[in-house]
Amino acid sequence: MLIPFSPVLTPTLCRWIRNIDDLVYWSGNTFAGKKFSEQTFLQHLRNKDISPFASLDVNGNLLAYGEIVRKINENRLHLCRIIVDPQKRGQGLGKRFCKLLIEKPRSTGSYKRIMINVLSENKPAIACYSSLGFQKIGLRPKARRIGNRMLDLVIMSKNLEQQKK
Repeated sequence: MLIPFSPVLTPTLCRWIRNIDDLVYWSGNTFAGKKFSEQTFLQHLRNKDISPFASLDVNGNLLAYGEIVRKINENRLHLCRIIVDPQKRGQGLGKRFCKLLIEKPRSTGSYKRIMINVLSENKPAIACYSSLGFQKIGLRPKARRIGNRMLDLVIMSKNLEQQKK
């Protein structure tokens, strides 16, 4: 089930980000130059273009988090900062969660396209998004830094007007 993210879940989410690699894989440059903390994350949530969502288990524990970011002038949306509980990865939860995120704007019919950026090294995420109908439309070489490594960013897109997948 997809629900609006509650700030009370922030401590759990922040525990999933264990190091700089996790932070960059999850958020790209969003928190670059800032010390990532619960406070910086809560400040991020104040952005009016962001709609944060969560998936919880039957006991109310956070399973997944993700954002829909509106690009109103471009008539498109971005899925951003998708993350699944590290203990629950590899079970298809991310795919089910992303499918629900995609259905949210599709039901309004207001947007024609949804996009997502993913590091080229993140093969499981690329496979997940591809299975949901996203197509690679671009590559930004050396767009993200983790330590001394520069990583390529894959840009993926999905038409929201096409048949449901």
